[in-house]
Amino acid sequence: IQKKLGQPPLAFFEHGDYLLRGNGITCLVERVTNSGLLADIESGRMTSKLEGCAADADIVILLIEGLILPARDGTTLIQEAGYVFNYYDLKGSHFPEGADLKMSFRRTGFRFASVQNFLVSGQLRWVHGVEFTLSASETAERLKELDDYFSKGFDQHLLHLQRSRPFTMKRENNIGEYVLSGFPGIGIERARAIVECFGALPLRWTVDEKQLSRVEGIGKVTARKLIEALGGR
Repeated sequence: IQKKLGQPPLAFFEHGDYLLRGNGITCLVERVTNSGLLADIESGRMTSKLEGCAADADIVILLIEGLILPARDGTTLIQEAGYVFNYYDLKGSHFPEGADLKMSFRRTGFRFASVQNFLVSGQLRWVHGVEFTLSASETAERLKELDDYFSKGFDQHLLHLQRSRPFTMKRENNIGEYVLSGFPGIGIERARAIVECFGALPLRWTVDEKQLSRVEGIGKVTARKLIEALGGR
């Protein structure tokens, strides 16, 4: 992949495969193939890798090369090397062009639900984003895009990552803050106030709107939206 990247301003670090820096933010990218991900999950290496990245960086991105899909029997399908786009015109449509994507997949013995649960758990604990690419070339392009992104000033972005993880994700009592801070209108300070008030991440069956609205900074509208986001009444 280094041949495809040329000489971009990317550097190797103790943890993670690529180190990106800018605007006072450190981002580590852990790059792995789809088959490598399954092997690392099984051996426990991926947990150690992501823990190390989370300890060293503000933002961690897991970049997976090759798609991972569920089979009909619940096992995991992984994309084999190579894919083809067949483009065609869409006459009479609002969209000028369409495309068929052709690729091959190989069945593995892993349960797809187990892989999916690991990725969800990883995003709650260590990773800010999980992305898939279709090839090494796309991985290289995505790394360049990420490097350009983090090298720009905040005022040059229409949208920046909201969560810079200002607390240690390895501490169990901070997972609730991390989850809540992702809800619209909550943010870090309100998330911390909620967790301090209830001692943990409140669930819809343990707290109501009236109790939430007593937390400093949480009004009735925000409390109602948060209850709905946690699963409704």
